[in-house]
Amino acid sequence: MPSSTRAAGGRATEAGMALQAAVGTWFAAHLLARAPIGARFGLAVGAYPIALQFETGVDLDDIEVTLSDGGRIAVQCKTNPSVSWTADSDLAKTIYQVAEFAASASSSDLQKCAAVMAVASTAPASLNDLHQACRMFATGGSWTAVHALVNQSQRAALDILRAHVTTARAAAKLSLATDDDVVQVARLFRIDRFAGESGGADWREASNVLGARLFGSEESGPAPLTALLAIVRGLIASGAPCDREGLLCQLRAAGHEDTKSPQFDQDLLALNEKTLSEVARLQRHSRLPIAGGVELVRECQAELRRASEEGSFLVVGEPGAGKTGVLVALARERVGSGLPTVLLSVDDLAWTSSADALRNALGLQNGFIETLAAWPGSARGVLIVDALDASRGGPGESVFGQIVADVQATLGKRWSVIASIRTFDLRNSKRFQDAMPGDPPAAEYVDPVARGIRHFLIPALAPNELAELGRREDRIGELL
Repeated sequence: MPSSTRAAGGRATEAGMALQAAVGTWFAAHLLARAPIGARFGLAVGAYPIALQFETGVDLDDIEVTLSDGGRIAVQCKTNPSVSWTADSDLAKTIYQVAEFAASASSSDLQKCAAVMAVASTAPASLNDLHQACRMFATGGSWTAVHALVNQSQRAALDILRAHVTTARAAAKLSLATDDDVVQVARLFRIDRFAGESGGADWREASNVLGARLFGSEESGPAPLTALLAIVRGLIASGAPCDREGLLCQLRAAGHEDTKSPQFDQDLLALNEKTLSEVARLQRHSRLPIAGGVELVRECQAELRRASEEGSFLVVGEPGAGKTGVLVALARERVGSGLPTVLLSVDDLAWTSSADALRNALGLQNGFIETLAAWPGSARGVLIVDALDASRGGPGESVFGQIVADVQATLGKRWSVIASIRTFDLRNSKRFQDAMPGDPPAAEYVDPVARGIRHFLIPALAPNELAELGRREDRIGELL
């Protein structure tokens, strides 16, 4: 008998851990997808998870979910609890925790909170009576009115709830439970059935949400969701808090690169379209206007590309040296390779006088920096800002100066900012001198007067570059 009891207890523990992992994975999938979950738990419809923590040791401690509107969901996972009077039953233990949670929080805080007992889809049907009876208080009914209104099974369930709340308050040395205290717990408490096992309804829904919102299609969801389950199991073991960025990093490390960014997809499309438009508009700077356009292939291009993958710097040179041309070529190459790339030309946006004006000019719903931060995948991004000198002394100078600073300060681990400016303007702009302190990224492309500034000098065409143009176009060769 003892060994049989231990085996049964082990199976129960294993089932409980499996349920906790499944429920946690469901929340994690919706956190990554920025998918609203509030309606399921009687909270604001648009609220979605922004952080998770497991095994918190506080209140209902299996899972704590922080929501985008400042709300909170505290979850206790019990596989197959019954509606029982027993003081040490799973239901009683959970209600004790809910009662303590309700007593420790203000009424205004509780309006954005839910205390959830997550159960298996096969849990006893009698739990439905308790859940439905508790929901009768959602619109403001009193204990006396609701108790008289519900059916016999629901009334019995409410009596059990009241008994456990009374015991919990006494154990916590709180005042004797009043009708209002019990109603407060009933409004807060929810029983939610989770079919989170592989193939279950909640698993399928989480897979579809994750696939459609992060990986391009619902069919792409099962593999990353399975990887997410393993990540969640690790988080349960460690108790470490997690947010969207942390989960994404772990998911990418497991080989699942996201291709979409919920709430930012339209903005990313707008920046892609703007970049393609600028590449087309500025294409003339990378070609000679002869014989239909002869492309200028610069020797510095490969070194510029390498440097852009390693960090931020200014591109400097005299007027006509070809700064715009090499930057357009860099943008075109990166876009063709599917790498995160944004090209902005200040001569087209110099009139913008604020971050909001720039956002509107680019057709963004979110802020420009926030949109860069939301770019999917882990490949390094490059923001190319051409012709900073076009903003000098105008309203756009502070806007683009701030962008250069913000990208380095907040996005430097993921994004490089490559900004061009004429040598003369750099010498006379302390703002941009101070924006890029440090050593140049390429020793062979240095302007001696720009000491202590991270910069890349675009030189005038070298003799061998001219010779190559002559070989490719006879008229240029004859001229040379």
